[in-house]
Amino acid sequence: MVWDGGSPSAVEEAVVNNGPITSSSDDDSPETPHSEVRESQGAPSSSRVSSSSSNSGSSSSSSSSSSSSSSSNSSGGGGSTTFSSHSAQQTAGGSSGGRSGDSGEAAGEVAAELARLTPQQLQQLNDYLDHMLEINKSMNLTAIRERGEAWSRHIEDSLALLPVIERNCPGARARGGGSGRPFRVIDVGSGAGLPGMVLAIARPHWQVTLLDSLKKRCTFLEGAVALTGAANVSVVWSRAEDGGRREGLRGGFDLAVARAVADTRVLAELCLPFVRVGGHWVAAKGAAPGPEVRAATRAVRLLGGAEAFRTEGVDSWAPEGQRTALVVGKERPTPALYPRPAGSPNKKPL
Repeated sequence: MVWDGGSPSAVEEAVVNNGPITSSSDDDSPETPHSEVRESQGAPSSSRVSSSSSNSGSSSSSSSSSSSSSSSNSSGGGGSTTFSSHSAQQTAGGSSGGRSGDSGEAAGEVAAELARLTPQQLQQLNDYLDHMLEINKSMNLTAIRERGEAWSRHIEDSLALLPVIERNCPGARARGGGSGRPFRVIDVGSGAGLPGMVLAIARPHWQVTLLDSLKKRCTFLEGAVALTGAANVSVVWSRAEDGGRREGLRGGFDLAVARAVADTRVLAELCLPFVRVGGHWVAAKGAAPGPEVRAATRAVRLLGGAEAFRTEGVDSWAPEGQRTALVVGKERPTPALYPRPAGSPNKKPL
């Protein structure tokens, strides 16, 4: 584990999408949003993907069943919405819909990602999830306790980001990043390792850094890395505000990802400083993020992001509709003023 910064102060943990979670106070904790996830409505029917099963889309266990929205497009990709400082334009499709059927199996793009995994990768994902749920009995990592639901909301939802990443990020598909070096990813506010651990297992040729503000979560992540044998993962214990100023981390990544629960303006300041010019920031968002994302256009531009950015539908559904991913390109270096000192982004968003 790499530790960046001075003595962090103890703070309460972040809030999950559905409300507060309790947390132990026995740890030093730099204040950074982390990737706790909302607790789904209802639990899926099955519990485990076996590494001995056939390598096909039906090998998925458990996807959380949505309420009865009308049937969505079977590919799993939704519409996209482009935002800029001048306008917000719907460019294709829609961002609502439900997962068709009630079999509890992954559909569309997630099924395709599961089908690409080797038996070893499936075993790694199962081992990681089992370890998370076991440690969760004594340490607050997730509000979700049931294994099938955890597979759906943690593993499948993380895999759902891969098509968006590979459609938008040059070098993500190529081994060596297309430039003779690994495609470098940082998961900001990684929490229990989501989505970073899942992305690292699914794409072993990527180099993934998991950054989190709580020492105990970083210790868990190091254990998960050792258990799964994910040699392409490193763990950094740091506030994002401090890490974003550190040589070797600032501007050092092709992609920053975040599944953290925070306002887009806050996440922009915490994530974009890590991204190199020409790289991207991808953030998991809910079913209708338009107003929140539109409000972040000034912050994105100020931090070096592209003037025009967009959300895309992903192969994941909530009761409110299809979940989305925010995609922002990095066009200019982040000004030296940012990120501001720890706590400032949350207290006074740009």
